[in-house]
This record gives sequence, structure tokens and C-alpha cells, in this order.
Amino acid sequence: MTTNLRIDSITLYVVEDENPDLSYLDQTAEDHYSGDNSIWEDVSEEDKAKLIAKFGSIYAVSEIFARIDQARLKEYIAGELATLGLFAEAKVSQPIMSGAGPRRVDTFNSSGLWGVASDLGADDLWAELKEQIWDLKRHLERFGVLDDIFFKEVLDAAESFDFHARHVDNTHLSTFLLQSQVFHNHRFAVENDGSDNN
Repeated sequence: MTTNLRIDSITLYVVEDENPDLSYLDQTAEDHYSGDNSIWEDVSEEDKAKLIAKFGSIYAVSEIFARIDQARLKEYIAGELATLGLFAEAKVSQPIMSGAGPRRVDTFNSSGLWGVASDLGADDLWAELKEQIWDLKRHLERFGVLDDIFFKEVLDAAESFDFHARHVDNTHLSTFLLQSQVFHNHRFAVENDGSDNN
């Protein structure tokens, strides 16, 4: 860690994405089959042959995908599913004057990931959150803010925290509120002058 800059806390956020782009679900069978977003360009001929043998044609499979998309879109519209945003936030402080005394606190965020389905499995959700922690670490390093020990503590502690516990029942998304977990850097005493609201 640098002499003047230090990480006081890291907060992991799971929030509802209030303006999701769900246009990818509004796809017809024709869109899946031959449109700009056709899913078949990267599918091997061998896998296509297996699907044709099972369903009759690639277009028939495209119709199935379109029905699945429409059903999922209806779940979003009905409030049975939501989209999430995931990001990590660090509070970094530096002394206002030399010596002990109040410190100025600045906030740094990871790049964030939005549009995550609320029924994502717990393991996959943790994998995405972990990537946000690493992204935040890389971002801070560009500013010379280094603290490998604290980041390891956060990763170890966060892995045992059940972020997915409140996402199991999505039938009443009015209760689907901001969820966060703060990890404080306990190697430092709290010296801020109140500007840090953690």
C-alpha cells in the first residue's frame, strides 16, 4: 500500500437493474434462424445434424427458442423475474494534512455488470461478483492504491456470504431491494471526519 492512500472499505452491491435492455428476448423464430442475431453461425454441423434428427429442422428449433424467449419476457413483464446490476465499491482515503487528523475519502467503482438475470445460480452469481472485485483491484492499482492483503480478506470473507439468499423467491419483487455487504479494513482505526458514510 502507498504511504498516503489506503483502502478503508470495500462494498459489494447486488441491485435491481431498473432499465434493462430486454430486446434480445423479443426475437421471432425467423430472427433466431437467419436474422442478424442468428444463433446458428457458431454451431457445428455435427450439432446441427443432431438437432435436425431430434426436432426435424433447424427452423423448428428456432421456433422453440422463440417461444422460450417470449415466455421469459412475459415473466419479466409480470415481475416474476428481474435483472440485476453487480459492482464493487472501494472507499479510499488520504490525509488532508500531514500527520494524524481528518482524511479525505474518495469512491472508486468497478466497471459493473448489468442485465444479470435474478434467477442466476448462486455459484454463477458469486463468480460474477468475484470478477467485479478483481476489476476493482486492477482499477485501484492504476492509481497506485495497493493492498493485496485486504483484497484477499475480502475475497475469503465474501465467498462465505450468501448473496443469493434473498433472490430465491422472486414472486414479490416489490421486496427485491438493494443488497450490499461492506468489508472494512480493520488494520486501520476509524479516523475519518464523518465524510465516510459506511
